[in-house]
Amino acid sequence: MGFEDKFNMNLKYSVPSADAAPSDSVTVAQGIEAEYTYEQDVAGFIDGVIGKNSQGVSLDVAIKEVPEKEFADNTLRAYAKYYPSLAELGIPLDSQMEMIGGARILEYVVTPGELYFGQGAKSKVQFTFWYNLENLKTVIMEMSYRSPLGPDAPADAASKALKFFNALQEEYNKRQFLVPGDMKMQRFMESID
Repeated sequence: MGFEDKFNMNLKYSVPSADAAPSDSVTVAQGIEAEYTYEQDVAGFIDGVIGKNSQGVSLDVAIKEVPEKEFADNTLRAYAKYYPSLAELGIPLDSQMEMIGGARILEYVVTPGELYFGQGAKSKVQFTFWYNLENLKTVIMEMSYRSPLGPDAPADAASKALKFFNALQEEYNKRQFLVPGDMKMQRFMESID
């Protein structure tokens, strides 16, 4: 048996300024094993104001070890074989998929440790870097972690998490490292226009 190139594939459905994403917004073909992640995303520093935040939601569906050769024609049909919900968008299945702005991006994730907000609220911290493989420059850097939010969250832990988030915005702003609130894909799309 020979070596076969494989890759991990993600499809993410995001809804800005919403509280929920439809559970059927991303579907996976029968028999395909996938990992589902539902996230409430909070972007801070809206309009350049520390403490002014907006919320959105996303449903991320990851499929691991997909054979690269199945995507040789690079059409929507190849992706819809794994994610049938793509076939319901009204886009012809023979449409060629193109890289956004012609950029090939490498995503690199580092997990340096955890945050503890008390009352059992622990979260791993992740730094995500997007590198443009064409010019070898960092396009996006994002820090993310999970916070206790919502009516079911322990009040003291939620308060500490919000205080930390605002202090983080203040520090990043002092270092001129903070960009007014967007999610990384929105920021990337703006950078290539």
